[in-house]
Amino acid sequence: MPFLLLMIGLTTKNELGIAGDYSNQRYTITDTTTRDTSDISTELRTFWSFYLSSDKSGQNLQSDNGLYLSTTSLRDHFNFNFSTDLNRLVRLTTEYNGELRYCHNRLPIGGETLPSPSYLNNNFQLKCDLAPSRIFSFVISENLEFQHYLPTDSCNYNYSLNRTGIGVNVDASDLSQFTMNYNYNRLWAQNQTGRDYLEHILTLDWDNYLGIDRHLTLNNQFSRRIYFDRISSYWEETPSLSFSWTFSPAMEVTLDENLRFTYFDETSVVYQNQVENRLGLGLESRVGECWTFRCGPQVELTRSLPRHTAQDYQEIALLLGVDLFQSSRFWGSVDDRFGKRRYLFADSGFQSDYRFNEFSFLGNWNIITTSRGGLSLQMMASIAPEWHQETVDNLAAATYSLEMKYSW
Repeated sequence: MPFLLLMIGLTTKNELGIAGDYSNQRYTITDTTTRDTSDISTELRTFWSFYLSSDKSGQNLQSDNGLYLSTTSLRDHFNFNFSTDLNRLVRLTTEYNGELRYCHNRLPIGGETLPSPSYLNNNFQLKCDLAPSRIFSFVISENLEFQHYLPTDSCNYNYSLNRTGIGVNVDASDLSQFTMNYNYNRLWAQNQTGRDYLEHILTLDWDNYLGIDRHLTLNNQFSRRIYFDRISSYWEETPSLSFSWTFSPAMEVTLDENLRFTYFDETSVVYQNQVENRLGLGLESRVGECWTFRCGPQVELTRSLPRHTAQDYQEIALLLGVDLFQSSRFWGSVDDRFGKRRYLFADSGFQSDYRFNEFSFLGNWNIITTSRGGLSLQMMASIAPEWHQETVDNLAAATYSLEMKYSW
């Protein structure tokens, strides 16, 4: 069968594996008494994924199906993507994504696993790329999504979502590119008209290389979402800037600035007009062919408009990180972000100043390597404790994941 598929231009790949997830969140409850508690979620699963692909002149086909059986659910995800050149100028792409999940929650292990509803999701997309010249290109897309829960509730509701988009790309030079995209989105929520909305999103992006050692990216996204009941409707503006300078073969400095302005049609205790600012400076050093070290300060500010509220805070942190790449055999990445958040008008009934330490690890070990894959182990850990000025607000969250798979 594999030989026959090769004869007609198709290639296949399989992945078979087992995995496990564990998360634990510790916090304090205060009602008639004060007591510590933990929310534990665990899951063991096995899976089989099948991939099919074909890449011919002017045509490309990609398809995959993943079947997952776990202690909490049975899930199947299917993807199909096909693109073809209609002529020298036009490329048409069709894509389907579907997922069916049945949650049984009948085999909890090691703790209480939070129940979740079963659902069926269907997503259809049609995209047309038009390139009349080397400088200009256009894209028109239509996306339909249908989400159906079994059963529904106030948080998990059936909906239909339509996304229509149009974009233009301009290659000003080999080192400069300008992109503009407009999206019109419309959501219909079944039996919950208050959640219906229409949305306009305009995105502008300029990507420019200033020579061979400096890179500047400017981005701005404007969005307007209008809900049926108008209560939660808002305007949002998110400009951002990223600048990197490779001043030696082994050293690079990066500056990232991200702003967000949010204005609601009607403000309330929950929906407050706000401006958020995130600024980060990073220094990256590459030592040899295997090691990369990162460090840099980060500042985050949130201000309510037109006047200060108890939600306003300022945060300062330091990020330290290291990456290890051992050829194709092993790679690992460790990040540790620690700092302090201070509320400007803290209300101890809802929040208090705190120190935090966010540690994360990602790793992959190719235990056995073959011409078509092999045996690999993927690892993930995330630990994020918070030490509050009000001890009763202390929080500690941890998540661990292991996945072993064999591909051929």
